[in-house]
Amino acid sequence: MGIAGTNLGAIIGSQVGVNTDWQQPNAGGGGGGGYTPWDLTTLTSANDSNVDTTGTQNVAAGVWWKPDGSKIFFVGREPKSLQSYAVPTAWDLSSIVAAAETSGLVLVDFTPYGLWMSSDGTSVCWCGWSTDTIKQGVLSTPWDVTTLGSITSYDMTADGVTAPIEVRFNSDGTKMYVQELPANYKISQFDLGTAYDVTTAVFVDEYDYATDTSSDYSNGFWINGNEIYLNGQGSKIWKFTWDGSDITTMSYDSNQAYANTDAGEGGLWMDDERICYFTTIADKFWVHLWGPHA
Repeated sequence: MGIAGTNLGAIIGSQVGVNTDWQQPNAGGGGGGGYTPWDLTTLTSANDSNVDTTGTQNVAAGVWWKPDGSKIFFVGREPKSLQSYAVPTAWDLSSIVAAAETSGLVLVDFTPYGLWMSSDGTSVCWCGWSTDTIKQGVLSTPWDVTTLGSITSYDMTADGVTAPIEVRFNSDGTKMYVQELPANYKISQFDLGTAYDVTTAVFVDEYDYATDTSSDYSNGFWINGNEIYLNGQGSKIWKFTWDGSDITTMSYDSNQAYANTDAGEGGLWMDDERICYFTTIADKFWVHLWGPHA
């Protein structure tokens, strides 16, 4: 679908609608009610699976699920593309079909990272790690990465935000939250002049969580109403509370360790029952799905 020269924010706003991301449990992130608080101590063992990506994808980064559990999505860095895998038995990672659908449009960044998708599967955002940008595109056919159209972006260099790795929005798309490279320990907040249009972003403030996590690197975060979760590379999920709007109100709550022998934990996706993250080893990626909770 050709969208060059159009108002991408208006397109996404009309497709996503106000607060529809809260109709998909906890997706999109930030503010609003209607969410189910998580008790991390009730996590059950992981449902693990791996997909051999030799020849199609060497490094996966960022993770997202279709709401019915029938598809899982990744941003790839080698090659630079948006990819998806079918999951014929919903939420059963052992049923993953090891044949990826891939966007024909190359993601214009040396190291694309992180992933956000609208609840109707028509809009997508990811981070340009090496160019300090947030990228945004539209899928003309919902949940079909092969229909990714023109890409727009917002450059955060002047805002002092470097090496972004994850992006989330509040419930009506008027605020954007960006996590930086793990060693920076920061989540930055932006106001959006047009809902869900990253090109209208204005930097507001940032929160440094290094002290809260004892300098445990975090790669991936999730906003669940008045809770924020970080995926720590020390094999821990870190839980914070906040007012649902102002990133500087983040306050450490607790953490929960999870067993993991893989390297490079990354990404974080949650709904009312599941927590998902991935790790990468050689030319395979492992997907770990935890839940449900009480």
